[in-house]
Amino acid sequence: RKGKEIDVDDELIDICLGLYKGKDFVLDGEMLVYENGELLDRKTGNGILNKSVKGTISDEEKSKINLVVWDVIDYDDFVVGKGSVTYKERFENINDLIEQSNQNRISIIKTSIVDDMTEVNDIFNEYLQLGLEGVILKDFTSKWEDRRSKSCIKFKGIYDADLRVIEVIEGEGRNKGKLGALKCCTDDGKLVVNVGSGFTDEQRGLFFADEMLDKIVAVEYNEKIVDKHGKMSLFLPVFVSLRFDKTVANKEEELT
Repeated sequence: RKGKEIDVDDELIDICLGLYKGKDFVLDGEMLVYENGELLDRKTGNGILNKSVKGTISDEEKSKINLVVWDVIDYDDFVVGKGSVTYKERFENINDLIEQSNQNRISIIKTSIVDDMTEVNDIFNEYLQLGLEGVILKDFTSKWEDRRSKSCIKFKGIYDADLRVIEVIEGEGRNKGKLGALKCCTDDGKLVVNVGSGFTDEQRGLFFADEMLDKIVAVEYNEKIVDKHGKMSLFLPVFVSLRFDKTVANKEEELT
């Protein structure tokens, strides 16, 4: 996404080159890490992928990286930032590329064609129960564009938590002298997380100057995780508001 090269093994590179049929294209997708045919958990997988960005990844770890693809864009369209081919046509092109490649390192994202929102919600809830992040609803008639598109709608499981502020962390760069993040915890101390997003510029100034310690804040998040230190934390925590009506935070066991 940021234009950084990723260190992967020669096999995956050769498979990508083997997809080339005389016309340049860009694959849009995500790298996932598998071991013995099983998808590794987010924390472990992201750790290996971070090594591939930093260039510290081992050959064994490289062999576990697979590519899951959900779009293919004509290179000329990619350069100008706008295409003329519908997603239905592009999706069919991906299927053709993957089916003809006769390999198992690159696959197409699991996809269902739906007719109404009931079907969408059924699939979404099924994925949440499997521990997955959510789904994206796409318009088959949409054209590709290099920006956040109204033809794609993300469905994600969002949960709420009331946490206690235990530290105010100063920001860096443009937030120097302002709030960078609030370190928060559950009242049983079993879950600790830095909440660094969701604040307005005004709030970053006020909260850094105000006495925030021991206050209760409402936070939204995607799921509970175990951080690199082995402690319970939250994935993608976002500040919502101060809870002036509460003096008690959630316990870890109360959070989904």
